[in-house]
Amino acid sequence: MGIKVSEIFSNTIQGEGPHVGMKTCFVRVAECSWRCSWCDSSWVWNDANALEYSEEGLAQVILDICSKSTTSNVVLTGG
Repeated sequence: MGIKVSEIFSNTIQGEGPHVGMKTCFVRVAECSWRCSWCDSSWVWNDANALEYSEEGLAQVILDICSKSTTSNVVLTGG
């Protein structure tokens, strides 16, 4: 079983937490089972278009994206 990912986007700015203002690569995972009422990306709870990666495969995708951008901060986020 792998990690299902709804989207990956880079060269954006972290908007909260201790790294606010840093250029960041976001990896939004799919099928979160917590179903938080304040979730801002609930559309990924049942994302039929999510791609499944092995841990090693996802790590390589993230390294590839970071090496082609000015981003060194990576955030794994759910939905």
